[in-house]
Amino acid sequence: MWSDEKAGAAMAKSFVPLLVDVDKDSATAEAFSIQSLPTMVIADAGGAETIRFVGAPFKGDVESAVKWLEAAPGRLAAIDETLKVFGESKHTNIETGEKLVALYLELGAKGKVVWVYEQLISALGADHAKNGELHLKAGLAAAEAWDMEKTSEHLTVALEKLPKDDPRRTDASLKLLPVKLMGGDVEGVRKEAKEMYDTLRKAKDDRAVEAGLQLVQANVFYEEDEAKRAEAAKAGRATLLEIRKEFPDSRATELRFYAAYMAWMASEKDTARKEMKELSGATPADQWTEAAKGILESEMQEEDQG
Repeated sequence: MWSDEKAGAAMAKSFVPLLVDVDKDSATAEAFSIQSLPTMVIADAGGAETIRFVGAPFKGDVESAVKWLEAAPGRLAAIDETLKVFGESKHTNIETGEKLVALYLELGAKGKVVWVYEQLISALGADHAKNGELHLKAGLAAAEAWDMEKTSEHLTVALEKLPKDDPRRTDASLKLLPVKLMGGDVEGVRKEAKEMYDTLRKAKDDRAVEAGLQLVQANVFYEEDEAKRAEAAKAGRATLLEIRKEFPDSRATELRFYAAYMAWMASEKDTARKEMKELSGATPADQWTEAAKGILESEMQEEDQG
């Protein structure tokens, strides 16, 4: 199952690995409700699902995989114990719930974090003083797990319940922008993102980075006219370079990636190619350096085919 011997040994030490070809074994895929690839399911000895991950819960390198596999059994055992305590409290103990959240995050199980907060919300009741905060946490966790339906559900309630002067309302509003874009409210998102970006930038609040990225993406990726899209990409690149200068320590490789990608979309291919190449060799590697490598490899394949 694992081409790397070290990763394979780490897997076999605590688990019985089974690789399922969903095209050849549709019955198993259906039994575990596999809808996206790759999906990794951890099941108990009886075959009952314990936890699942859509996408790998570790980085793409072997070292990260081995580290996760070696730590997973201890983390799963700690989760089992904490789940028992949480259940005994009838899901009303916030401290235990937060401990469980921390354990799930260590494991990389972001979807389970949402479940914990939903159990607390349900058990404590809609009028509980912590309700708005719990909906906020559930919604932010759902956004991290790319569950747009639950993001919208919980953050909408959070905005209704949190005090008007609570600064965390901005976090909720930022995470709702992609949901609104997917719902088709492009102009509304452009306006809201611009207002938030200007306000946060003026306050030197690094959440301006998120607002700026959302603004650029709304302006560029949702522009249907090709010529206007190229102009929006050029303006978007200027915005991203501006953000990098003002917030150099916040999401640096992500900003570098999108700035280079905007150059690409503005037909400034030489600049884009140069910056993507520089980014692909940056350390430490992350999802954005890997994305840069992917774009460069894709371009080389197109050139070979051309």
